[in-house]
Amino acid sequence: NLKLSTELLIAKYYRERADDQDTIDNPETVAKLHIRGFFKAKENLVIEVVMASDIEEEGVCGPDTHVQLYLVPRPWFPEQNSQATKVEKASNNMVFNEQFEFDVTELDEEKKSGHILFTVKQRRNVFTGDVVMGEAVLPIEDLLNVREHSTSPSIVLHITRPK
Repeated sequence: NLKLSTELLIAKYYRERADDQDTIDNPETVAKLHIRGFFKAKENLVIEVVMASDIEEEGVCGPDTHVQLYLVPRPWFPEQNSQATKVEKASNNMVFNEQFEFDVTELDEEKKSGHILFTVKQRRNVFTGDVVMGEAVLPIEDLLNVREHSTSPSIVLHITRPK
């Protein structure tokens, strides 16, 4: 059967994005995001946003920058709201050191092919809202066997410009 559900097509799209973002010397890379992730008691996915580094000199991440996290495809995780780091002032290396938990009690085989979407945003002002500076994705399945913070590897994601 060649037909895929909308959600499976979206998951496939994010899988391809994850593969593309890790290309060495990707010209679309604007920064690197350092994270850690693990499962706590099988149903809680814990993501720690450690820092953003090697930020492009062109002011890609200006004042009032933060990272927003989403579980995607959204229809698979309807109860999960996005979560965001605190706003940090611009520098070439911004330290966040924040942990976020997502309840993924119903993580069936299909949802294991979901992803965590990290969006780096710059807060401009009340009227124009946030500007997306770049994004990175991480397959949830990459973290399925990690059960403790102490064994959680440091992961570096390449933040790339949205297309």
